[in-house]
Parts: sequence; C-alpha cells; structure tokens
Amino acid sequence: MMCQIQKLKWLVLALVCLARVPAFAQATEVQYLTGQGKDDPVKWDFQCTRGHHSGKWTKIGVPSNWELQGFGNYSYGFGKEDVEEAGLYRRTFAVPAAWRQRRVFIVFDGSMTETEVKVNG
Repeated sequence: MMCQIQKLKWLVLALVCLARVPAFAQATEVQYLTGQGKDDPVKWDFQCTRGHHSGKWTKIGVPSNWELQGFGNYSYGFGKEDVEEAGLYRRTFAVPAAWRQRRVFIVFDGSMTETEVKVNG
C-alpha cells in the first residue's frame, strides 16, 4: 500500500513539473480570404450558372448569400429548387513564404451542399 502511495506522489509531482514546461507547439496562423461577417465582406469573382444575372463573371461580397444579392432563382419555400443552378466563386491570393512545406487547411465557416474546391486549377 505504501509503495502505491509513493508512486502516486511521484506521478502527481511529474504532472506538475510537466505543466510548467513551456509548450513548443507551433502557433496556428490564419489568413482570412473573406470578411469576418456580414458587415465586412471581401469581393470575390462570382458567376451564377442559371437564373438571374447568370452566365457572366462579376464581383460579389463574401460572406453573403448570392440569391439575396439578385443572382439565380430564389426558391426557398416557394417551389422546387433548381438542382442545376450553381454559384461559382474564384479568388486569387498569396500564401506566406513561411508556410512553405507546411500542411495548410482551407476552412469554411459555412457553405452549401456539394461544395467543391480547386486550388491552382
């Protein structure tokens, strides 16, 4: 019994010591490609494939809802959704040189169904 208590004391002491060691984990770096809310959108190239204002590249603020900006066919709750209609977004950006040879994630706060991402083509 005394041996188990002694081991437990050493384990607690080791955990306390480890908690005081500074972490050497790499800090997460973030580069926003869009605005951070509805009040600060960033302009992206945009094209709607069908409906209103479709078939030509234009600019649209991101984040936003392209149907509420007059593109495509706004059909929520009014009828059958046009499954052939799609919004195409295009954005050019530079990746910091310090990110070379690192694993990089593209993170979406929200996107519609069947989202497809292409990088460099």
